[in-house]
Amino acid sequence: MLNYYFYTGYTQDGSFKFGFKRDSDLKNLKIELREKNIFIKKVYTLPFFSKKEKSEDIIILFSQAKMFVKNGYSFEKIFEILSENKNLKIYIDKMKNSLEKGDGLYEIFKNSGLDLKNSECMLIKSGEKSGNIYKAFDDIENEIKNRENLKKDIIKIMIYPLIVLIMVIFLVVFMGVYILPDFIKIIKETSQELPFITKMIIKFVDNFYFIFFLLLLIFFICKSFLKNIKIREKIFQKLMLIKSFRYFQNIVFVSNFTRILEVLLSSGITIIEAINLVRDETKHIYFKKKLEIIEENLKRGKTIGDSFEKINIFSKIDLELIKSGEEAGELVETFSIVAFKNKEKLKEKMELGIKILEPVTIIIIGIITGGVFLGMYLPIFQMMDNI
Repeated sequence: MLNYYFYTGYTQDGSFKFGFKRDSDLKNLKIELREKNIFIKKVYTLPFFSKKEKSEDIIILFSQAKMFVKNGYSFEKIFEILSENKNLKIYIDKMKNSLEKGDGLYEIFKNSGLDLKNSECMLIKSGEKSGNIYKAFDDIENEIKNRENLKKDIIKIMIYPLIVLIMVIFLVVFMGVYILPDFIKIIKETSQELPFITKMIIKFVDNFYFIFFLLLLIFFICKSFLKNIKIREKIFQKLMLIKSFRYFQNIVFVSNFTRILEVLLSSGITIIEAINLVRDETKHIYFKKKLEIIEENLKRGKTIGDSFEKINIFSKIDLELIKSGEEAGELVETFSIVAFKNKEKLKEKMELGIKILEPVTIIIIGIITGGVFLGMYLPIFQMMDNI
């Protein structure tokens, strides 16, 4: 993602400078302006003008790049050709500059500003180490495609409940503003006590704008807090105490970890070197510590299977597969099987979650809708009973 910045500063001769600039992060912006002899005094991020690349463009980029790699093109030529894509030109120009500085492929893509997951960057690093860039790009392309298909499925499921929810809110506000006040006057004249649910609806309508802006404020506060890496890590540590969340994260980790090991080991890198590479790029302390335990056990002379067993992340079937693969000298093939198996398991769980999500959201909205209409009509029924 490219952020949009407004900066003010001075040149070496003391001239005042200001301007607007798109960049992936503030650090890169400062380096770029310093190279132009502009010393920044203040920088303001303009979030509403920030630009996020489309996933379709990233898929096309990796699809084209892998074919050029297969045909033996140099990356200098590849980036030159890919820069014709106007939607990604800013990103690819950053890649070209990074290549000219002598950076490796991993650094080039990681610092490009493209919205790539940590596991995808690790695939580039492992592909670079193994010399199999084509496979790394192909895996990334497929991973992004799967992620986008999942997003589309969730959006399709959520469209109907969202439309219903918006209609319910509209009806509540409309009835609360134009219909309820007249009924309330009549009810008060009869000294009739309003039902609790009706009182709650009236309070919601009366304070609708306040509630809306309060929720908006809470959203932006949470968003700004979540930008802090330390806060994100603390939240992740707390969530890992929840069994279902930990189970899901473990499957994701095992799938990515074994796939990267497959690529690295096939290139002749030792298991300890491979684990070091993965550990250095793992963003969560929880999994870093697990990888340190594996490394420590391997250095003590433990087998790979026994070392993996110590971290309590791999399933019994996965451990048996790894142990048998280690004994047969077919670890690369075994890691490929384990990675695929966990990827399919993850896909199954997510598809199940999506199927459950649809009826659950409809039930929740049904309860809300029923509550709203009950709150609206209860006073009317009470009045009719008193007539």
